Amino acid sequence: MSVAKQARLSIALIHNLKNKIEALRESEERYKNLIDSTHEMVQSISPEGKLLFVNQAWLGIMGYTKEEVKSLDMSRIIHPEHMHECSALFMKVMEGHRLKDVETVFMKKDGSKIIVKGDAVPRMMDGKVIATQGFFRDITKEKEAERLKKENDYSELMLNSVSDGLWVLDRQGRTIDVNTAAVKMYGYKDKDELLKKSPAEVTPKNDMAKVAELVKKTMKGKSAAGEIHALRKDRKEFPAFIRTSPRKDKNGKIIGGFASIRDITKQKNFEEQLKKANKDLAQERDMLVTGPVVVFRWQNKEGWPVEYVSSNVKKLIGYSVEEFTSGSTPYADLIPKQDISRVGEEVKIYSAKGVKNFRHKPYRLVRKNGKTIWVLDHTTIIRDSKGNITHYLGYLVDITDIKKVEEKLLKEKNACEMNIDKMMQKKAEKPGRK
Repeated sequence: MSVAKQARLSIALIHNLKNKIEALRESEERYKNLIDSTHEMVQSISPEGKLLFVNQAWLGIMGYTKEEVKSLDMSRIIHPEHMHECSALFMKVMEGHRLKDVETVFMKKDGSKIIVKGDAVPRMMDGKVIATQGFFRDITKEKEAERLKKENDYSELMLNSVSDGLWVLDRQGRTIDVNTAAVKMYGYKDKDELLKKSPAEVTPKNDMAKVAELVKKTMKGKSAAGEIHALRKDRKEFPAFIRTSPRKDKNGKIIGGFASIRDITKQKNFEEQLKKANKDLAQERDMLVTGPVVVFRWQNKEGWPVEYVSSNVKKLIGYSVEEFTSGSTPYADLIPKQDISRVGEEVKIYSAKGVKNFRHKPYRLVRKNGKTIWVLDHTTIIRDSKGNITHYLGYLVDITDIKKVEEKLLKEKNACEMNIDKMMQKKAEKPGRK
């Protein structure tokens, strides 16, 4: 391969990597939009207990603004009576465990309490847990309905005060009452039509044994729950979450049961979309951090302290991630004296212009082994809501081989020009013929 062709291929590689970086940014933006579209409360908490991110549903239910969230930590949103238990669960997630059906009490901005239930999972980067991510839903009304059930108050008002479908069963497991939400959920015209159906008639064959087992446990005085598929009047199935509890008389004798049914079609669709988005995002991030591009996030402070750097930095410069993020290896110290002033001036000029992205002229870095490399640095300027610069995000590519090619071409060009000059000089000095 010729030197010129090698140079063109190297430049094409840089442009291709830049396009992949832009695609990753767009993927992360789609992921955020997906999170904001769900009705579940989504939150991310740092190892120090600070809230890093919440979605629109979380803001709407808790009553905070995005700006107010920036100053919140766990102690401000979890009810004091549940703080000790939640702290222990938080530590388990930070150790890498995934927790399902976590139930606790949150405290809204106005001081009122809501009961929430959901899952908590670790958020990983480069194989390490960097935060927790929780997906919760407000079950306050459900809990209130359960309380009323225990008091045997299943009046029409109670039945129709919740959005879930509610079934009242007798001792033999037959339906004796339903609420309007159940009628609508199952696609029947009125309550009388649905009351003629037994639980088995509104359940697909594959799930009948599961429902029968739930009812059996209930009649023995135990509460039970699980995911099933339910059957509408038009015979179309839908995923549902069922929770049962025993119904007792004043003397504590079991006289039947209650069944709460929730249509979780939207939740299942969201879980599938989220799973796909997480998979796509992880693949794109892995492709980025294992490739030739090294990602830096510098703070807007003297010396540009490194807040984050991708794990492939050691291959490029020889220093580990910890050596950068701990502050023991200042990034500015790796730029030689002949380049540091120019690099600093470029940062200053582009920052003042108000641009979002810029590209440094190639500059040198001194590796841990003392050798010098050339890098091409594409930088994105990160500003807060007031327009103040907080960070610089840089994408570095090693172009040492390209610079060597350029230097070789330049030497060959100079040598060629010198040979031409010598030939012309000799020709000028040679005496003419007579």
